[in-house]
Amino acid sequence: TQSTWDNIIFNQRCRLKYQIELQSVLDKVSNEISSILGMSETKLLPNSRFHEVLNDPDLHGVVIGSVIDTHESYIIASLNAGKHVMCEKPLARDTATIQRCYELADKNNLSLLCALQRRFDASHEEAYRRIQAGEIGKMVRIKSMVGDPELSPSEYLKLSWGIFLDSCIHDFYSLTWLTGQLPTTVYAVGGANYDVTVT
Repeated sequence: TQSTWDNIIFNQRCRLKYQIELQSVLDKVSNEISSILGMSETKLLPNSRFHEVLNDPDLHGVVIGSVIDTHESYIIASLNAGKHVMCEKPLARDTATIQRCYELADKNNLSLLCALQRRFDASHEEAYRRIQAGEIGKMVRIKSMVGDPELSPSEYLKLSWGIFLDSCIHDFYSLTWLTGQLPTTVYAVGGANYDVTVT
């Protein structure tokens, strides 16, 4: 989102040197990306040049915000190149892979951060403050209800495992952070209206 990039672009302690995108994205919106995000000094490159970028000695960290299936390879390549990594959730599809990524980060004495930004949203911070201050009284129930405002593009849906894998981690994280408790039982229910364009 624009606010996410603003946090990076206007942070005096870092400089966004590269923006890696799918070639199809660059073909369509490269000029818009530069002007909208205010990244005139940022090099926009296709994802085919990702490993080339890792050879830059002036690059200290990598922010990964790609589809889940690319996370593991990008994380490992970045850590092996000596770069700190912040990757959007989830880091991978299974806990064994996630564990291997953290072990590699430890081995290389590098930071690996799973990015969960909702706790930094103003509304979530305010809810946390009010709960901690006791302003809402004794909390006996907390409910999280989410959904996408519109159907994601079929190209994305083919690569993702849907909202449960991509987004439910936000709920688990937010609920445990807000309550200061871990769940004792977990179950899920859900459904989807089938769209014939997603095949």
